[in-house]
Amino acid sequence: STQSTWGAALAETRATLAAAQSTAAQTQGSLSDAQTELVQTQASLAATQWSLASTQSTLVQTQSTLVHTQASMAASATTQAALLQQVGRIVNCSRQGLFVDENGNCVPASSGSGSGSGSGSCSAEKTVCAPGYMPMTSISQACSGSSGTTFQCTAVACPSFSSGLNVPSGCACLAGLNGTVTATATPPYYNN
Repeated sequence: STQSTWGAALAETRATLAAAQSTAAQTQGSLSDAQTELVQTQASLAATQWSLASTQSTLVQTQSTLVHTQASMAASATTQAALLQQVGRIVNCSRQGLFVDENGNCVPASSGSGSGSGSGSCSAEKTVCAPGYMPMTSISQACSGSSGTTFQCTAVACPSFSSGLNVPSGCACLAGLNGTVTATATPPYYNN
């Protein structure tokens, strides 16, 4: 009977040990699954961090481009404002039958004439420049024994949203824009 008690206890211990081993195996399986999930999560996190770094780099490049574009636009606006001011002076003087001198003042055209890109000769007529040129500066000189003023004709720069050296040599609309720039003899000395 002692043997049967020992046998029953041994069988019970073996059953408990088998159950413990089964539980340990299940726990190891769950742990292995958790480790696999952790590795996948870490890999996903690394990919996300790399993507974030790449996005941040692109953002920095975009911000740099934006800053350069804004600076270029500001410079263009300043140039455009200066040109508009110059054209405004020319139109204002022209309406009064006057011309713009080198200081931007309206001056009479009592004894000047000119054409093309050169300086004019002394006469009692107004300065008339070739299309695409505008009278800009006055130069004192002797004319048939008397002092007079002659005006130089200066090529007009290409207007905004076009490219080229100047109006007489030809201006082309920027990419994406349509139209032509044609030289005229009256302010602003071109049509577009």
